[in-house]
Amino acid sequence: MTKEKTKIDPIHKDMTIDGVITLHPEIYDVLMRYGLHCIGCHGSAFETLDQGLSAHGFSEKELDDVIQELNEIIGAVKKRRKIIVKEPAIFEITLTKNALNKIQAVAKEEGKTGWPLRVEVKKIAGKFKYSMNFIEVNKTTPNDKVFPFASDKIKVVADKSDGNYLNGLEIDYIQEEGREGFKMNNPN
Repeated sequence: MTKEKTKIDPIHKDMTIDGVITLHPEIYDVLMRYGLHCIGCHGSAFETLDQGLSAHGFSEKELDDVIQELNEIIGAVKKRRKIIVKEPAIFEITLTKNALNKIQAVAKEEGKTGWPLRVEVKKIAGKFKYSMNFIEVNKTTPNDKVFPFASDKIKVVADKSDGNYLNGLEIDYIQEEGREGFKMNNPN
């Protein structure tokens, strides 16, 4: 049995904004970053990328650059330039004593004592969502930053490319009014 590669049709300037988002929801944040906040309005069903970006003052070259970036994201074209992710000079994550104790207890309960805890952040529909999962000791990557806690008994791992979103993050564990759970306090 041979694997067939799925061909992804490239995004072009004559596609409607709504059509592009429907086909490729992963580019929502990029369009928002470029000022196309009209994504949710009824006009997005009729307005093309060309019309939307032109209305926001984009030149023809800037429009082409945005289209190129969108196509790079969806994998329809090869990248024409190297994308450099700058990580902050200081990238720190802290744990409160309550969080540290709970992480140690969960690791012991799940038979994962000594396993690093991966912390990730994803932006979904304009909001940041955090996730934490234990990973096997040998599953860290060269792009990971490791934060040792409790004399190296607990290690928190985060991808350096998430540094701008995770820098300054404090992980707490709260128990109040009949509810409990991890709380992410992020000044950024």
